[in-house]
Amino acid sequence: MSSLIGVEGRGAGIHLPELGLWLDPRGGQDFAMISHAHADHFSRPKRAICSKETAHLLVKRFGLKPETLTVIAPEDVLAVDGWEMRLLPAGHVVGSSMLHLTRLSDGATLLYTGDFKTKASRTCEVARPVAADTLVMETTFGRPEYVFPPREETEKAIVRFVMDAFENDEVPVLFAYALGKAQELAALLAAHGVAIAAHPSVVEMNDACRELKVPLPDLRSWNQELSGNTAIICPPSAVRSQKILRLKKRRTAMVSGWGIQPSARYRYQTDEESRVSPRSDTKILTFEQNGVVLGHGKTTTFSISGVGLPYHDPW
Repeated sequence: MSSLIGVEGRGAGIHLPELGLWLDPRGGQDFAMISHAHADHFSRPKRAICSKETAHLLVKRFGLKPETLTVIAPEDVLAVDGWEMRLLPAGHVVGSSMLHLTRLSDGATLLYTGDFKTKASRTCEVARPVAADTLVMETTFGRPEYVFPPREETEKAIVRFVMDAFENDEVPVLFAYALGKAQELAALLAAHGVAIAAHPSVVEMNDACRELKVPLPDLRSWNQELSGNTAIICPPSAVRSQKILRLKKRRTAMVSGWGIQPSARYRYQTDEESRVSPRSDTKILTFEQNGVVLGHGKTTTFSISGVGLPYHDPW
């Protein structure tokens, strides 16, 4: 019987000592896997593995040197000193990936996923079940109160919010992370024929995703007077910007999984909040309801994140 692949929690994050591999670490580690191009999972390791899409976004967004990034295509296997590595879609944002490891000496396996989602979205492929002896998973929305409505219901609410604003001669302003939900919003609004203006950071990430052939509209930057019915997409950091505050008739909404919290409207200082999340909720994460979502059979599981489930945690 094979032994489990060792997992360590250190100051810089999660470490696999047998392979010398860090998983979404902090700081400039020697060898790391970067699951996606969000700032809270980003670092500058000396050498990193990631998907082609994440590599492109890391270069565009953070200026990483391409030569430090080793890309693993979805159908490829990277062999490293007695190990096989595969990257699989995580469903979180464009380019997000799970890492599946196999130790060739005894066949032991491990699956790591940062943020992941098993429900369909408009811009990226969903995470699917994968067999593994050890599962290391992020559980941002792992508590029982985090149960999100179906995507179709949320999308209808967002479109209704925008159309209601137009009917009242208001400018609808949607706040969303520049990479991830901003692309989901752009794809949704474009499908309903809504004109969009966006913050430069949103335009930059939208253009980077379009370069990867993600089917998205060509956004114009909000640097001039609005004409006609136009929705605006901005990052959350712009919620109190002077440009937003100068809009005399505006209706604002934060598009975030944290919108499920009763205090969200006051926390984000918006008129409304939309409960859409690029991560899995407690229904997906709970073993009792769904079994081991990303591992079959007997699996040892480690939960990471400040809002997680009471899985076995050795740290």
